[in-house]
Amino acid sequence: MRCSKLFGGFCPGRENMQDMSGYRSLFISEMRTNLEALEDSISLLKGNPTDVELINEVFRITHTIKGMSATMGYNITADLAHKMEDLMSRIRDGEMKEGDINLLMEGSDMLNELLEDIVSTGQDISVDMARLTRKYEERLVRRIPPSARKRASEDEDAKNRKEDEKIPLTAIKQDKTPLSSVTKKGWRGEMKTYEVRINISDKSLLKDVRAAVVMEKLKKKGVVKTVIPSAEDIESENFDGNLIVLLETNCEPLQLEKEILSVREVKTVSVREAADAPKREGKSRKKRENTDLQSVRVSIFRLNELQSLIEELVVQKGRLNNLASSMPSPDLNDIASVIESIVSELTGVALELRLVPAEYMFRRFQRIVRTIAREQGKEVNLVVEGDNIEMDRPVLEMVGEAIIHLIKNSIDHGIEPPHVRRDAGKDPVGHIWLRVARERGYSVFIVEDDGRGIDSERVAEIAVKKGIITREEAARMSEEDRINLIFRPGLSTTREVTSVSGRVVGMDVVMNILKRIGGTVEIETGPGAGTVTTLRLPFTTAIIEALIVRIGRERYVVPLQAVLSILSVYDVKKGGLMTTIAGEEVVVYKEDFYPVLDVYPHLSSGTSEKKLTDGGYLLLIQHGRAKFALPVDNILGKDDMVVKPVEPLSNAFRTFSAATVMGDGSVAFVLDFPLLMKWGGISG
Repeated sequence: MRCSKLFGGFCPGRENMQDMSGYRSLFISEMRTNLEALEDSISLLKGNPTDVELINEVFRITHTIKGMSATMGYNITADLAHKMEDLMSRIRDGEMKEGDINLLMEGSDMLNELLEDIVSTGQDISVDMARLTRKYEERLVRRIPPSARKRASEDEDAKNRKEDEKIPLTAIKQDKTPLSSVTKKGWRGEMKTYEVRINISDKSLLKDVRAAVVMEKLKKKGVVKTVIPSAEDIESENFDGNLIVLLETNCEPLQLEKEILSVREVKTVSVREAADAPKREGKSRKKRENTDLQSVRVSIFRLNELQSLIEELVVQKGRLNNLASSMPSPDLNDIASVIESIVSELTGVALELRLVPAEYMFRRFQRIVRTIAREQGKEVNLVVEGDNIEMDRPVLEMVGEAIIHLIKNSIDHGIEPPHVRRDAGKDPVGHIWLRVARERGYSVFIVEDDGRGIDSERVAEIAVKKGIITREEAARMSEEDRINLIFRPGLSTTREVTSVSGRVVGMDVVMNILKRIGGTVEIETGPGAGTVTTLRLPFTTAIIEALIVRIGRERYVVPLQAVLSILSVYDVKKGGLMTTIAGEEVVVYKEDFYPVLDVYPHLSSGTSEKKLTDGGYLLLIQHGRAKFALPVDNILGKDDMVVKPVEPLSNAFRTFSAATVMGDGSVAFVLDFPLLMKWGGISG
């Protein structure tokens, strides 16, 4: 059995299998990476079924998964991967049939389910494989592929291949033993360094194994100094069958050529003294080696620990700044300024470490769409745009849960069955688009479908029947308010309970997630016109840049990313920027209208009316699509803040979305914009 690089070349014997649990976490990590690559490759193959490179890529990944799983003793996973590999073997031979790609997708989905079982239980036995196994067996029964017929007489080659597979790939890795410590006993003649170029046949199905055999032979002849490409690339067959080896040996070139050509499927060999080797190769190798050292794998738990320490550092930095401002000491001020600069830079670096591509989250959505659509007898295609955007991982994971609910909702409520769509003149295949973009410090996620849309009248009718609202309230509601009823707990428009919806858990989960991370949601829809749901959420929820303001006698925190501009009340009045529309004060600034919110009765202790004194300020705020002016008595400063969500344990806390510890040790609250907008009658 050939061992994957997963285990560093260690190939456990039967007596060592009980110790394999120590490799479980590494196996899970490698499996996730391979399954993500498999899902991507199969999706691409669906659109390009004759692409030879994609076919070989899927074959290679299934082969790798099979070997990894078998080594760890996860035989059900290994057996499924083996069946997928057999199917890919037939496809490689040019015998692709209708439905093969869909079967590969089902296999990929099942491998993911098996991996989740391994993560949760340590075993891969809880998934019912019978139906899928029968499908594969029906596809593969009584088949002798052309490649097998061609090799039928090559019994000796099969035997040699079996022996070759016993050689660990670590034979390829560079021998870093100093030349002075190498025993030269039995060597004859002058030691020379040769550049050995080997070309393995394009028809070889096991290029990595052939490369390992070649390297094993070369190591017996001398000291291997350099190998191009790297062992990792060779194992993954991420090379074209060409090897370049720098070998220090006393053997003659002809002897080396003869030895290497004895390896089956080696096509050509050339040996020459390294002094004649092109310099470009050396530079290429150096660059490759440097690249290999540029990244390391770090546990997310370590990153969370780092984030917690930095958050504490930010709090202590605030205390230091507060102390420096109260003590007139130039040295202390200088130290505080330097510390502030370092902490700010460190905060940025820590955030960069936590950033992951949105693609990290989107990979699983294709699988979810396929599974739900298959259960409901629908045909649905998910199109993802903008997945190259990076986001803070905790935020991404939370919004991922919300998007899953939206996608499920689109399939269950929005996308019609194929025959219904066909009768309505639509494409029988429904479409869901997931788009991601950046907008003024916010990440924007848009989920759109071309389904039946939302009937606001029916939503309101169901809400009345369930006692969520009264019939009088429904009559007074706007179209937007009726649609937003779907976010109320317990409301579902599904007529029958399915595995997806109808169990009194649904869109209210989306709203709760967004509240926790300070996001907003907007819905545009109409009967027969599909639905567009837009989520806006902050780039990160841990540390924000914020303004500290005073309203009345209280201090509050305003996220700076939401502030478009800061105007003094004096300048607004002097410049004639204030006007009255329908009895409400409005600021007109750069051709936009900003209603002035009356927040004093809610936020200012002892003050019950709006105060726009000449010494005050108006913060022009944008939250989602809404714009408004927030009056404050004073701006106390700007700083990085560690914010923590505030659970709505009492009516007092429902005014705020989060809290932070100030430099003097006191607590200040982060204003809740959706609530402020509700007070001011402003739609989000």
